[in-house]
Amino acid sequence: MEARRVEILDGRWLHVAGGPSGEAAGPLTLVARRVDTGEERHTYMERAGLEGAEASLPVEELAPQPGPSATWEIHVASEEGRARVSGPVRALSVARVVTDGDRAFRITPRRAATGELSVDVQDVGAHAEVEAVWVRDGAMTVSGRVLGAAPSGAVELVAVRRSDGVRRTGSASVEGDRFEGRLVLSDLAGVARVAEWDLDLLDGERALPLAAHRDGLVGKDAVVVLPVVRGSGPAAGRAMRPGYTAQDALVVREGPLRSMGNGAEEAPDAEDSLGRQSRRRRLLGPAAIAAHRLALALVSAIWHGRRRSTPNPETAELRILLIHAYGLGGTIRTTLNLVDQLRHRHSVEVVSVVRRRRHPRLPFPLGLRVSVLDDQRRGVGRASPVRWLLRRLPSLLVHPEDYAYPMCSLWTDVTLVRWLRAQPPGVLITTRPAFNLLAAQLCPPGVVVIGQEHMHFDAHRPQLDADVRRQYRRLDALTVLTERDREDYQRLLAGARTQLAWIPNAVPPMGGGPSTLEHPVVVAAGRLTGQKGFDLLVRAFAPIAREHPHWRLRIYGAGPLRGPLQRLILEQELYNNVFLMGPTLHLGEALSEASVFALSSRFEGFGMVIVEAMSKGLPVVSFDCPRGPAEIINHGRDGLLVPNGDVAGFTDALRELIEDPERRARLGAGALETAQGYDIGSVGERWERLLSEVRK
Repeated sequence: MEARRVEILDGRWLHVAGGPSGEAAGPLTLVARRVDTGEERHTYMERAGLEGAEASLPVEELAPQPGPSATWEIHVASEEGRARVSGPVRALSVARVVTDGDRAFRITPRRAATGELSVDVQDVGAHAEVEAVWVRDGAMTVSGRVLGAAPSGAVELVAVRRSDGVRRTGSASVEGDRFEGRLVLSDLAGVARVAEWDLDLLDGERALPLAAHRDGLVGKDAVVVLPVVRGSGPAAGRAMRPGYTAQDALVVREGPLRSMGNGAEEAPDAEDSLGRQSRRRRLLGPAAIAAHRLALALVSAIWHGRRRSTPNPETAELRILLIHAYGLGGTIRTTLNLVDQLRHRHSVEVVSVVRRRRHPRLPFPLGLRVSVLDDQRRGVGRASPVRWLLRRLPSLLVHPEDYAYPMCSLWTDVTLVRWLRAQPPGVLITTRPAFNLLAAQLCPPGVVVIGQEHMHFDAHRPQLDADVRRQYRRLDALTVLTERDREDYQRLLAGARTQLAWIPNAVPPMGGGPSTLEHPVVVAAGRLTGQKGFDLLVRAFAPIAREHPHWRLRIYGAGPLRGPLQRLILEQELYNNVFLMGPTLHLGEALSEASVFALSSRFEGFGMVIVEAMSKGLPVVSFDCPRGPAEIINHGRDGLLVPNGDVAGFTDALRELIEDPERRARLGAGALETAQGYDIGSVGERWERLLSEVRK
């Protein structure tokens, strides 16, 4: 197998992904074999589309027992036999430090000269475990405890410049195994372009590295952001930025102010930067809407396409249209979950309008047919001059107020129209408003179009909402996620032939077991956009962090508001308690390691992540926003609903569950019961009834 990636994910998985050699058919198994003892660890590999496979092995299974170190070779076993995994150096991630009980290990992917890959596991040994860092008044204060050996009692905090060994000394004290140190950051100012200072607790002749390995946050270089300190006097124009390395060691980077940034990455001019609309949309939006409506009317009138004279045996009877099946998101996750259920009775094909990745972020069900209309990967195919030009022009047919619009171009329009107009008889399920509108107007007779709504009735932007109200009557069927949405759309579609069905999303398969509700962690998840209201959640958590400093808030997801949210965390001095974790492929395990789930959305279509959290026994605190939370959460039985936008009320609800473990346990038990009503079996049957009715 040729590996494309060998990395440590979420601090708990050795993840291997790549392409099997030859025509390896049937099941694949990832095998880690320990070199010195011959013992092995095995896990099933999931097929990632048609091009590869991937698997994740729990890293605790690689911890050397006994001894401080071990080396594991990586193999893949198939029906044809077993072979070593090989790959280029670029396939290997950086080393990470993970924990197993009371031990911490450095896991380093390595490549032999022959190209074969292995993993080294090494005990990190004694160190000063960092528990809190404060950057105030130009100085950094660090506290924690010494692990691995008791300190002698006379200690110093020392910064060592990596390039030349120059030292700067701060102050430190110990009491038992506890330590606290202070370092004036301006003492590190120099003349080098950029310098990095390693930090040690000096105990006599023994240097104990400062690192944070045991807080569950692996890869703090991408998660934790600490304030930047500007130099003054002779150090004017310089800046010191504390932070963590990929192996979670605490360091200070020093250099010119402009190269150190402000402690948080800048955000693009995103439309939903904390709810604001971009200047570009304000200026160009009306013209884009007018051009879209004119183009769609012309295409509907003159482009009739061609229907096959005979059915194509390779075409599935049930087709599902996604904007990007290879991405990561709630609609993709729930669609793949539904597809895996419907395949038991139907031939199903998933059609991805665009493709920007070689391998999917979420594994496709084994054997699922996935096709692509506009493959946007760099270097794929030789673009004709016409295609090259059309890809640089904005879409005219995808609605400008649909969030899929930025991913599409005029070339996407061409491929999408050709595909829609050539559809054979069968059922087409479209998964967002822009595609619902296009399919309703462009699909030929004989194609049953079922539109899906993943947002609530009032969530669309104004001009998209206007077109939805005019054109949804053309659909054969429409599915919505909540009972209240069904009532609203029933009034809108009164007298239309469109069949309306209320079908909630089902809980997809998730790793990890039920939470013990003993972890001092509140978890949230979703795309970092204004809709999700994470700015409100950070503000709501600020009093909790001051009252209960051992509690943490972890927010999983990526998006355009990462920069503004990081700056908010710094402004509120929450950098020891609130963390933007980035996206995860193992949300189930992340939920299992929390005790409360928080949903702070300004609006929702359904709130599938609420049900996912409940399936792990987590009580939920949520704003009573339009529209899904109140239909899922039974206030006082499986969670707490807070008036929409009431930040102080959200704080009170979090405090109630944090300070009352018994109430937390009762609501968690109720959450498990509620989640059982969203299993894929019952949701699949509702879809089967709808499919049977629309085909009559």
